[in-house]
Amino acid sequence: MPLIQVGVCAGMTPALVHALTSAKIRNLIDFVAADLENLALETGISYKELLALQQVVLAEYSAFPCSAADLYARVVKSAAILSTGSSRLDQWLDGGLYTGEMTELVGHSAVGKTQFCHSTALAVAKETKMNVLYIDTSASFSVDRLLDILESDVESEADSILLRIKCCKVFNIFQMFQVLEETRQNLVKQTENFYCDLRLIVCDSVSGLITPLLGGQQSQGHCVMVHFAQKLKMLANEYFLSVLVTNSLVGGDRGSPVASLGGTWQSVPHNRILLKTEHHSSSSANQAKIRHATIIKSCRQATGLRITFSITDKGLL
Repeated sequence: MPLIQVGVCAGMTPALVHALTSAKIRNLIDFVAADLENLALETGISYKELLALQQVVLAEYSAFPCSAADLYARVVKSAAILSTGSSRLDQWLDGGLYTGEMTELVGHSAVGKTQFCHSTALAVAKETKMNVLYIDTSASFSVDRLLDILESDVESEADSILLRIKCCKVFNIFQMFQVLEETRQNLVKQTENFYCDLRLIVCDSVSGLITPLLGGQQSQGHCVMVHFAQKLKMLANEYFLSVLVTNSLVGGDRGSPVASLGGTWQSVPHNRILLKTEHHSSSSANQAKIRHATIIKSCRQATGLRITFSITDKGLL
């Protein structure tokens, strides 16, 4: 809470500041909590004047009251569970991706993280008719791949679905902050139809963007990473969005791979899904790639739950 000083609120004159500080009222919290009758006797300021000033302070600095019923109605109206494009994966994830949360996909290269993002973006745009902001940091976003998945849809419907997905190419953290700030401002203003119906933000990937900032002589890297994480989670929480990010794997202390970006990042996502592939063959000449997804962090599911899935021309199965 601000200190008692001239101009901190309407009516806070130099004479009032001197009188209040002399009575050991150092900040606005002290003033609001003070017994005004005793304070009037101690300072020589009339009770009526102190009461009026206290009401001004409360009006300018206190939170606007909101009933629990209003909060509940807002959540019911705005919260949603978004599909990944695969009914099996949705059931495994207790319905899908929840708004207000950040979900992280971790895995080595070519394990299917981007395909997962493409499938989820299309499912949100097609099934819920809501909008998706796709932040691409590695030039992996592919309209051709989206069209392949939408092959069975008529051309006019495919166009309307793709118009609900906005892709932003981002290649450094400063561009990322600019995109997130513009998104926040548009969500506040609600003047563009796209942001009025925005429900999913995809960031593919965070590791390529933040890793260059960590280690070495770059002591501010962790602060930048925390600031980035706070912005993403704030958007998810305040505007009922679901955030889906991808991350790579690095070697852990005991040799087992862990999500990159270090221990500071580990607590950031609400949910973390580990994607792996393995080759299964009945004979040396016939190999098939089997993909596994394992929940290693979740707000509602038991960790360790595992499911197999496949990536086809039509998306996730």
